[in-house]
Amino acid sequence: MVPFVAKILDSCTRSKIFTSSNVWVNAYLRLLAEIYHEPDLKLNLTFEIEVLCNNLGLDIHGTRYLSRSPLSLSSLHCGVGCAKLIDTVCFWLLGTR
Repeated sequence: MVPFVAKILDSCTRSKIFTSSNVWVNAYLRLLAEIYHEPDLKLNLTFEIEVLCNNLGLDIHGTRYLSRSPLSLSSLHCGVGCAKLIDTVCFWLLGTR
């Protein structure tokens, strides 16, 4: 799911409307920043998020993307690979389960 979202957001580098300051794009970036800071995240997912941020010219370690996220991964009672997390992220990103 993360590589798919990263590829979609990567096209924002060529858009005049969907920039990193766009509310919708910013929400996805905040979610990816929270996922990035999970301790047990697989290396390939970390790499995808880092490449996306480099392409967009953003700092993934900045506090801008961690402070206002409506979805807090630490409030979920499961690990990164858990089905509940995937279900919640899919619902939050796509609006479907």
